[in-house]
This record gives sequence, structure tokens and C-alpha cells, in this order.
Amino acid sequence: MNAVEARLQLVDWYSSTNSGKALQALESAYLKDVLRLRYGQNLLQIGALGWEPLFWEPDCFRRAWIVAGQSCGTGKIGRIVALADELPVDSGSMDFVLLPHTLEFERDQHQILRETERVLKPEGQLHFLGFNPFSPYGLWRHLSWRQRRTAPGCGRFISCWRMLDWLSLLKFEAEVTATFSLSANSPQGQRKERCKPSMPWFATGYAIRAIKRTYRRIPVGRTGLLQSHLTPQSVAGPTARDNLHE
Repeated sequence: MNAVEARLQLVDWYSSTNSGKALQALESAYLKDVLRLRYGQNLLQIGALGWEPLFWEPDCFRRAWIVAGQSCGTGKIGRIVALADELPVDSGSMDFVLLPHTLEFERDQHQILRETERVLKPEGQLHFLGFNPFSPYGLWRHLSWRQRRTAPGCGRFISCWRMLDWLSLLKFEAEVTATFSLSANSPQGQRKERCKPSMPWFATGYAIRAIKRTYRRIPVGRTGLLQSHLTPQSVAGPTARDNLHE
């Protein structure tokens, strides 16, 4: 199954299943809180969800784009038909990049992260939504043939610990900012904020916010310390000693 087909199945899962609707409500509320664009800022979302109006402010539509296949409907939102690992976007042009369950259905996950780092401005923010492979749903999909054949169960789930490690290699400062838990006891689900990496063991999904840090190298040397404070004689004017011999 290619990434476009998996994305369409994921969109259908959100709209047609109880679990999908509950997770959609939790994730949309979270994204509405964290994706607040100021004047002149740009946002790039890689992978359509189908319910972007739930978390995008009306002003976002002018300066936001979605990288999606031709068969993925994005409504009034600007769409870029391209591969996720070959973005036709200028380097350092985006203030926000959103990866909503994108890496789970793509082959070259590392290249997508490198492309994300490339298009982000210094101090730009990456927001990542992922499924937890250790959750009851993440484990149950291995036992169900149907779940293994359709999205989201067919995806390659990535643990938050691995994502944090990958992001640190790209010089991102990253943290798990929320977890989303679905259970029979709570049909509406539960969202927890500011979670430590050790917390989301059984959460269905999680969110990571990462900031692109740029570090300027300052050359360290002894040249400045060894410079003499004496003025060369050829540069200096006549001294008092020279005047004695006149």
C-alpha cells in the first residue's frame, strides 16, 4: 500500500469509527492550542487529515499549505502535490511544520525529517503527532489481520523515545507535550499535557513539539591572547631618548 492510499484510509478511519472520532476531537483541540500563527508566519502540513478546519484559524488559510496527493481533498487550503521526502519548498521558509501521523505511512522516515529540518526557519517549530506502538491498540493490531491490512493499523508506529532521539540528532530541542488515551471507560478519551517521556506507555497517541536550534561556531584560538601591546618602533614617533641625542 502506498502512502496516498494509506492516508485516504486514515482520513476515513477518523470519520467512520468511534475511536477515530474520539482521537480526532482530542488532537484537534490540542492543535488549535499550539498552532497560533502571527502575522507573516508560514505553516506547512505534510499529509492531509480531512478535518483541518477544526484546528486551523481562518487567517491561517492564506499562509498555510498541505503536501498531499491529488486524491486527497483539502478544501480551501492550498495544496502542494509532491512527495513528502522531496519538498518543493525553499529552505528556511517555514515557521511551523506539522507532521500529523505522517511518518507511519512513509518509507523513508529519516529523509522526511531531514526535509522538515531544511524548510524550517531557525527557531521554527515542528509539531508531530504519532501513534504509540506500546498502547493496547498498537499491540492489538498485530493480532488482527484486518488491522494489519488497513490504516492506521498498517503503519509503522514510532515510539516517542525513538522520535526524540531522531530529532536530537538533527539538533532539535524536543519534548513530549501531550498524550491522547482512548479506553472503554472513557468514550471521549483523555488528554494529558506536558508529559515526560516515561509517561505515555499506554496512551493511544502522543504529540511532540520540537524547536530547530542553530548554533554558531566561534573559532577558539590563541592569536588574540599573544598579540603584543608594544608599538613597533617604525610606527612610533620620536621618543624622549631620541631627543637627548639631538
